[in-house]
Amino acid sequence: MALSLRCGTCGVQLKSVAECQVCGVCVSNNSKQPYLSCISLSPPTRFSSFIQSHGEATGHANFEESTEAVLALVCAACGKPCRSATEQDLHTRRTGHADFVDRTGFGASTINSEAEMKAASAAAAAEARELAGLPPKKAKATAPEDPDEPRVPPEVDGQAVSTLQGMGFSPAAAARALWFGGGGAGGADVASAAAWLGDHAGEGDLEAPLLVPVSQAKPKPVLSKEEAAAAAAALVAKARAKKAAAEAADQKAREAARVSAGKALAAASRAEEAAKLKRSAEARAREKAADAAALAAAREAVERDRAERRAAAGGGGGGGGGGGGGGGAADEATAAASAAAAAASAAAEAARLAARAKPVAALAALRAHLVEMKRAAGEGEGEAGLDAARACWALCGRYVGNALGSDDPKFRRIRCGNGAFTLKVAGVAGGVACLAKAGWATVEEGGEGWLVLPVDGEFGSPAALAAAADLFDSALNNPMFGAL
Repeated sequence: MALSLRCGTCGVQLKSVAECQVCGVCVSNNSKQPYLSCISLSPPTRFSSFIQSHGEATGHANFEESTEAVLALVCAACGKPCRSATEQDLHTRRTGHADFVDRTGFGASTINSEAEMKAASAAAAAEARELAGLPPKKAKATAPEDPDEPRVPPEVDGQAVSTLQGMGFSPAAAARALWFGGGGAGGADVASAAAWLGDHAGEGDLEAPLLVPVSQAKPKPVLSKEEAAAAAAALVAKARAKKAAAEAADQKAREAARVSAGKALAAASRAEEAAKLKRSAEARAREKAADAAALAAAREAVERDRAERRAAAGGGGGGGGGGGGGGGAADEATAAASAAAAAASAAAEAARLAARAKPVAALAALRAHLVEMKRAAGEGEGEAGLDAARACWALCGRYVGNALGSDDPKFRRIRCGNGAFTLKVAGVAGGVACLAKAGWATVEEGGEGWLVLPVDGEFGSPAALAAAADLFDSALNNPMFGAL
């Protein structure tokens, strides 16, 4: 392990990266604080107004780690440490003190140059931010000390205090060095404490008793390599467990969403099936009504025929000679009535069959158009496009429902200049095509455009109109329309 950093140019030995950067401390002619001097400078230079780096003072930038400890010669009279024989000679000339104690071995401590370089880089970055006019980075917030909290002497190693006392330091200075030499939380060894005392010799409060808040009186435990590895492994295991729990929660949420979507799809399928059953029941009811109407018409024709035959038979009984002529007229009337009844029955049957017939291909084309219109509206304009499409389908469904619910011809005609039609149907992409797919044809009457639903067209029957109305209703109200 390195005990110092040696300048490869001038050979000076320094204790830390900070001392490699700083060749002196701010000292004036009247200051008694120690200063560092580069042995390549003759005579040693003092820096009275600012801290100057070794590189700025000498141009030296070649440093390397060394296993030799930095020389520590302490004046026995005043306690001033000297780093070199030159500094020792200068001190003797100025003060007349000639007795020095060599504490080089006691003050030696290992150097973590990598950590110190990181700290130096952070300080340089902060200075660069200040020069650039940028605000400093925010430091991590620390809990403020409670001014009312009792303060007590810190707990330090008693054996280490005794060792430092044997080296000539007072108990108060030894306790302070053991506490602050470990980073302000105790735990420093004798070598680190001695080095700290060498760096802080002459400070006014060095001999004052140290008092710290009672919550901080116990030093932080120093972990061994094995303990540190175990603590790191525990942290890694905790992080992995937290990540696994988060992934499990996400998986559970995704599964719940999948189940919810499945339930919604099943509910939509059931609603669609119920609507189909309802439409089938309504179609059967309409077929029964048509059958009943045809039967009533046939019965009326038969009753009319019977009445005509009875009238003809009563008129023929007046004379024998005319009996033959009367009988012939009655036969002709009977034949005509039978033919009329047969024609009425055939017409009723044709009406019933027409009511049952549905244009399957045309309905499939209408559904495909509605599905494509829904997809294009959602992809093109999002929710606003879907709202416009829904308004179009609602109005088209109303047009078809009016034509289905009344025999009035006016409900089978739509004026293209109508305001609602222009806004909600003609103004929406694919809107007019919806009605065209539902059997409405475009015609010109009096120089004005109209949409007309032919009675004899594919959607002329009530069943076809009902099926078209159901498609518009499903597109409007079924959220799963087109997804099934």
